[in-house]
Amino acid sequence: MDKQKQLPFYLHTGQFISTPPNSSITGVIGEGVLLPCHVVADEIPEEFSVQWIFHEQSQKTIVSRYDGKNKKEKQDERYQGRTEFFYGEFRAGNMSLRLKNVRSSDKGSYTCVVSFKDTYHDVLIELQVAGQWQFSLFLLKDVAEQKHVSVTD
Repeated sequence: MDKQKQLPFYLHTGQFISTPPNSSITGVIGEGVLLPCHVVADEIPEEFSVQWIFHEQSQKTIVSRYDGKNKKEKQDERYQGRTEFFYGEFRAGNMSLRLKNVRSSDKGSYTCVVSFKDTYHDVLIELQVAGQWQFSLFLLKDVAEQKHVSVTD
């Protein structure tokens, strides 16, 4: 089976399981969005690494990387000050990344890669980006459908 199609729905490798709730997330320009990545393992050691990679055409950009050995985080300059890990939740398996101030250029595929005990595991997330006006129209459409009101141009 094609790895790209298999990973978003369920990943099971040895003792490591990651199940993102959705493989596609929508972010709104200017707001924040959560890129989910959860690990279930018997134990997550102190020495682990997690990195989020953005796939752009034939290039891969490391958006943000955390090295548990040195307790250091590195960000790509395009994402400087816009990403945030949940440090206090690492031991519980939360390797998610909050991306702040979403830009249209953030749209695309992201991979969460977690490494520990000489193995690595990854999950693919697709980020869609909407403008604030587009997001408002989606909400208005949902409300109109619930109340059986028609929305006209």
